[in-house]
Amino acid sequence: MFKRHDNCTCTVTFEQGSFRQDVWSKRSWEAPKTGAGAPPPKVFSQEEADRLEQEKLQQIHGLSIDKSGGSGIIELNRRMAATGQHPPDFSQFPISEDFGSVERIRNSIVNDLGVSSHKVKLDGIKNADVLEPFVKRLISIQKSTSMNIPAIVAIDVIDGDMCCVANFKPYEGILYISSRYFNSKDALLSAFSNWRNNNIMPKQLKNITFLAEHEAAHIRIPDELLKTDEAVSIWKKRKLLAENDKDIYEYFADATAIFRMNPNTQDENILAAIKYLKNGGVIV
Repeated sequence: MFKRHDNCTCTVTFEQGSFRQDVWSKRSWEAPKTGAGAPPPKVFSQEEADRLEQEKLQQIHGLSIDKSGGSGIIELNRRMAATGQHPPDFSQFPISEDFGSVERIRNSIVNDLGVSSHKVKLDGIKNADVLEPFVKRLISIQKSTSMNIPAIVAIDVIDGDMCCVANFKPYEGILYISSRYFNSKDALLSAFSNWRNNNIMPKQLKNITFLAEHEAAHIRIPDELLKTDEAVSIWKKRKLLAENDKDIYEYFADATAIFRMNPNTQDENILAAIKYLKNGGVIV
């Protein structure tokens, strides 16, 4: 028996023989062999070690470590409080149950998006009020960009961040979605309104379509493409759209979503970002 504690980022692993499975994400793997006959340990070069370290740090896209010795999650919660960002009161939004609709969209994820069945985990999602328009937009994006989504996994809270709705983790190849937000369209839109009004997210974040476009941009834009001097220069010259865009990865994802929803935009900063991505081989 187990349950999450406040700001929990603990892992719980089910073990049976060599089989291992993460209880929260349902990701499974085989335990490595030990003793005689086991493969030799992987030895990384300094360059490979530095790259892996950066990938690990980027999983929370700019989350800083509390200088007082606390965790990054604590620092994130402090920043959320300082900017007025907070999760909605989910108790005010009744959750309907329509598991048939969830299964229908799950089949669409497999058949239309091409995600392997065993890599679609929708635990905790009780209806398709958010999931359906989200997936429909992903399908539309995939048709125009050939985007590949390796896996989609629903969990209650992503990385201990109560305000995180969705997060693509390239080093895992998983698009995580928060079941608590995906269970209530009204709660989700209420959160969007709060974040727009407090200049935490761009004013264009008004619907599920923008959310899908933003996450799809994270999937399509290689992290390496945003580490160049040119990318950093474009980001530094931007007109700050919102607090979210103080992170270069979030800025380029927002710029892509804004452009795709309004290709006629005259914003020179957005157009510069899109031109750079296209030159880098990204199908915007």
